Amino acid sequence: MRRDGVLRGALVQLLVLAPLLAAGSVDRDRSAINQDEKCSPLKQTHQVQPVEVGSQVLDLRWVVSQEHDKEVDKVVLALTEGQNGHFGGHLYRSEDYGRAGTWEKINDELKEALDQIEQSSISEDEHELGILEMHFLPERPRHVLLQGNDKFHWFTGDFGRTFSTVKSPGNVPGSLVSFKLHPNNPEYLLALVRAVECTTYNSDKCSTDLYVSTDFGKNWASMITNSKGRVTAFVDFEWGARMHPDPKVANYNAKTVFATVYETGDHAPHGYWDEKINFVRSDDFFTTPHETTVKCGNAFEILAEKIFLAVPSDCPYDSAGKSVPPAERGSGRNSVIYVSEDFGLNFAESCVPVKHLGDKSYELRETHDKHGVYVLIDHDEEEDIEAEAPVYNLYSSGFANATLFSLSLERVFSVDYYGTRLADWHRVEGIPGVFIANQLEIGAMTAQTMKQRNWADFVETLITFNGGGHWQHLQAPKSFRNPKCNLCKGSDSCALHLHGASSWVGGAQGRPSVYSHWSAPGVVMASGNTGNHLEFNPDLQCTWLSRDGGYSWEDVAHGMFIYEYGDHGGLLLLARHRNQGIPTDTLYYSHDQGGCWNSIKLNEAMYLENIRVEPQGASHIYVLHGEQCENDDRWSSQGFNCTYDDSSAARPRGIMYVIDFEDIKQWPHCQRDDYEHWSPPTPELCLLGHNFTYERRKRDSECFNPKQYDRPISSSICECGNEDLECEYGYFRSNYLEPCEKIGQIAEERVCPALDEGYHISSTHARFVHGDNCSHPHDVIPDYDDVKGNHHRHRGGSHFFGGLFITMVVVAALACVFFVWVRMFASEDVRDNVEDYCRNALLCCGSGCSLVGDCLGGLVSKLTGGRSSGSPADHFFRPLADNDMSSGDCNTSPLVLPGQNA
Repeated sequence: MRRDGVLRGALVQLLVLAPLLAAGSVDRDRSAINQDEKCSPLKQTHQVQPVEVGSQVLDLRWVVSQEHDKEVDKVVLALTEGQNGHFGGHLYRSEDYGRAGTWEKINDELKEALDQIEQSSISEDEHELGILEMHFLPERPRHVLLQGNDKFHWFTGDFGRTFSTVKSPGNVPGSLVSFKLHPNNPEYLLALVRAVECTTYNSDKCSTDLYVSTDFGKNWASMITNSKGRVTAFVDFEWGARMHPDPKVANYNAKTVFATVYETGDHAPHGYWDEKINFVRSDDFFTTPHETTVKCGNAFEILAEKIFLAVPSDCPYDSAGKSVPPAERGSGRNSVIYVSEDFGLNFAESCVPVKHLGDKSYELRETHDKHGVYVLIDHDEEEDIEAEAPVYNLYSSGFANATLFSLSLERVFSVDYYGTRLADWHRVEGIPGVFIANQLEIGAMTAQTMKQRNWADFVETLITFNGGGHWQHLQAPKSFRNPKCNLCKGSDSCALHLHGASSWVGGAQGRPSVYSHWSAPGVVMASGNTGNHLEFNPDLQCTWLSRDGGYSWEDVAHGMFIYEYGDHGGLLLLARHRNQGIPTDTLYYSHDQGGCWNSIKLNEAMYLENIRVEPQGASHIYVLHGEQCENDDRWSSQGFNCTYDDSSAARPRGIMYVIDFEDIKQWPHCQRDDYEHWSPPTPELCLLGHNFTYERRKRDSECFNPKQYDRPISSSICECGNEDLECEYGYFRSNYLEPCEKIGQIAEERVCPALDEGYHISSTHARFVHGDNCSHPHDVIPDYDDVKGNHHRHRGGSHFFGGLFITMVVVAALACVFFVWVRMFASEDVRDNVEDYCRNALLCCGSGCSLVGDCLGGLVSKLTGGRSSGSPADHFFRPLADNDMSSGDCNTSPLVLPGQNA
């Protein structure tokens, strides 16, 4: 599937969407809520007053007030948009859950921390700070780094009460710096610094250095200087502590750094695979000779306690450093992947069951237990139709060997936005082994579809309850609350289809996507439709709710709403999003998981951007934020109290509503009798070999879950069956009741290193899904003992198979996920200013400032929205030299400005 790497111009046109009509009334909006027939008519229970801020809120962050305080939502920081659509305008702080009257603008405190020269760089008229991003780790929120756009940044060690300045490493603007916080030591920082010369294409003076601070930015040391000539440039980097929380287990110390570097010559990253780049390790910030672990290692990711390393296919060395004959090398245009399962001591080449194809992009997704990996690959097929189709293939790694990937699902639908591929693949949080994906129907693979580029007309939704071993359609409800949500028309093949991450991009034409959170196991919400395929017409959309992890669904609203969960899943919120083209003055809430709904009146209408709750999903305090709507006849005739005078030169003000449901419902905390037990109703009630039993509040119990509520989860082991299996490397089945068959001649054409080293494919050609622990495995795999074994890879003996030609990320100072954010959340003024504001940073792509990012988890969770759900991580590689934007560190604040790697 070919990609257009042009930043300015046509993007891949995957969605043909009808324009949103600003029609309807408040009454119509309320009638869109689908009440259960047992519920009383929807009623309004409360009115709330807005909190006004100077401009739209870009970022909300919750930090605890004490190191071990359970009140995780008490201190809140809010960063607003700058004037004229620029970023980092003002910073607000609340020490009382964000309630009205408790917000304090702290720009003056930040400005006072600067010296006279630094203060002169801040606009006197607007007093805007130019904050690009807020960096902190949820485990240590006391330490917060505010990354500035100039040559200085701010640091706080007391949750934002006081600030001091931090000089920019290398004395370069903040847009040329990528920060990473140490997972264990709050004082340690890494910063990849690009020289100012990198803002011009192919500059001979472009260089990239890695700096370290052990006092949270007060002092910086250059690792190139530390190396005394042993390193000439850095390409990719990560803390060794990312491998595992226990340094004894993973054999690292606080100073351990992994990096890909140039070790000789005056090199700078140029945006192409380069055999001169090596993967190295240092345990003392490169002050003594480092260890070159893998030659030609260009880019890497640490995920699921493993290291995934991209190596050019023409590398003259194997993973052990032994020479590879020229005849056995690849072209160098693509790469292969090495995997280390022992924290970087040994690497082995990975295999996927495809012919010798190049791969244009590649995403890694963690399993629920954070020990396994799925990979989504955009193959560069030889057939034009397959090459043009906007799809990935999904592969799963084996339970006993992480280098052998098995085909799980073909044609996963995706969209390419400024170089960031968003695949419609969602991990249902809190329910092991359950995933939802959108697939391009096989009927779409025609010359006519390729010519018309109407791929979106052929998308259908699938779900798996066994970790990808078997996929099936979502069941459409047997009955509907609102007949408008029933588009089945008597068809026996009718199913439910839901919008994924690819639908949510596209600015005003976005569609809310599938959302789940680990604090509310079983609860899933999404927008979509019943029928034979996914629809994009807004009049055909409904909002759907599942209480059992996606097994059954209810229509809770006609139309598309934005949604959020709190109170450990005990409170669900709905409201019209601005993408409907209409303001919002009503918030809907349900305390019985979508059975019955009530409403709250917002005294001032607004264009709603998002509904937020603290990252743990435990609070009963929500924040709604958006901006003023126009005070004109169009909206006043429909009863909206809009306050923005669009004839004035002023920009719309930002609006927040902070709603504490303890002020609305005088309920006690739940007691034992208020809870019930439930199990996901999958076949034989088993998920990955276990029968899980969860506790949740009864639908009719009027009480709040305590913030410290620790949800009991129990399980019992199930007997092994076909649902516990997936096919081995080189085999595939379309139905889990069928035997695994060879994929063409792949099993004979490919001899993978793992097979050479003793890995045995079972006589059934099946293996257990990662994380499955069913009983009596010999009943389904008779030679199970021969398969499981200890297949430890050693350094040496591997050779290039040319099959997993994955691609790598090119990271500029401004990451492409930033552009996804712009398309999804930013105002029109922001979108209009992005290219001019960031031109120099974009040029850095041409000089190859390359890193590897892992932001897709942040992008696709909860319509993104910046919510840190604590779910497993997602990572991806991209092609070099495509001049595409790419991702940075999504373990920082939401995608407000240039991101960093993670």
